[in-house]
Amino acid sequence: SGHVRALGLVWGTSFALALAHAFAFHIAARMTTAGRTAKGDAEEVAAQFAGAGAVALLASIPVLILPNSAGYDAARLTLALLIGCCGLLVSRLAGHGPIRSVVFGGSALVVALAVALVKNVLVGN
Repeated sequence: SGHVRALGLVWGTSFALALAHAFAFHIAARMTTAGRTAKGDAEEVAAQFAGAGAVALLASIPVLILPNSAGYDAARLTLALLIGCCGLLVSRLAGHGPIRSVVFGGSALVVALAVALVKNVLVGN
């Protein structure tokens, strides 16, 4: 069914991206530490996979409860909003004021929506 395919795409993409990031992180860490890895590297990779699971779970909700095209659009919007909220939170945690943080989070949201739009136009889904 369409929902099964969509969930496979959501979860597969999330974990494939986490795996790619973990690989890149591992290579970069080894290059900058004369071939040694630190104790915290495994924790960093575990956090990346936990984040991938959380993102996939969040994106799965609209895919499951809405019809196919509406579910895809809602999942994209949900993830863009997540990126915007993360931008706002990062800015606030860095000690910036609320206005600057909203602008930063809003900018992250706009970029995330633009990336999703370009991807949709290029790939068609």
